This record gives sequence, structure tokens and C-alpha cells, in this order.
Amino acid sequence: MIAYCFQPVYRTLDALFYSQLRHPEDPDLAYPDSGRHTVSAYASLSDLAAYAACNAVKPIHSRPCILEGSRSGDEGIYSSWGEILVVPTSARWLDAELEERFFRAVDALFDLYWLEGWTWDQLREWARELL
Repeated sequence: MIAYCFQPVYRTLDALFYSQLRHPEDPDLAYPDSGRHTVSAYASLSDLAAYAACNAVKPIHSRPCILEGSRSGDEGIYSSWGEILVVPTSARWLDAELEERFFRAVDALFDLYWLEGWTWDQLREWARELL
């Protein structure tokens, strides 16, 4: 499956494949069979944009990326807002043009959510139009 997430630019995309690199401060991850081996992601770029707008997430020093992998059977904290957990097998950055459109969409959605009171579903639909 294809999914979308944020990745800090000070880490390589390879960090998405190794839980020890994603969460180096987590002592449980010192054991290879323990800890979280999934990445929090969204099934569509419009879902990721709506999430960023609703949660006032400002992805400082982060960029959106595209993951390919299998979906975990576990549920994420924000699963009611479209979050899925993915075990990635590959990752790549969005191309520059799509990334620019994405951040313009997040800006527009942010205002609609926080100033106009739009719902999550309305934001997702509008994000699909913008992206």
C-alpha cells in the first residue's frame, strides 16, 4: 500500500525502516523484538494535510514523504482521523511541485478549521480538491 507521513529532514528516509533510528531514546527498542516497528501515516496526501491543519502541526524541519509497505493490524491514536500504521518497505520524498501544493493546501485548511469551524470530513474533501 501507499501512505504519506512527515519525516524530519535531519534524518534520512532510511530511519523510517529501523525503529531504533526513529525512536533512539526509547529504552524498550534496545530489544529488536520489542517496541514499535510501524510508522504513523495517512492513506492519502489529503488526509495528511487535514491532519496537519486540525492538529496545528507545523512540520518544522520536516517534509512529507511517500511510503510503500504493509498496513499494520494495530490502530494509531488518530485512527478516527485517518491515521494508519504502516510497516514501510520503501520511502521517497514528494516532488517539489507537489510538496509546494501540499503546504499551500495545509495553510488553507488550517484557516478553514480554526477560523471557520469546518469538520474533519469537510477538510478532507476540500484537500482532495486542492491536491
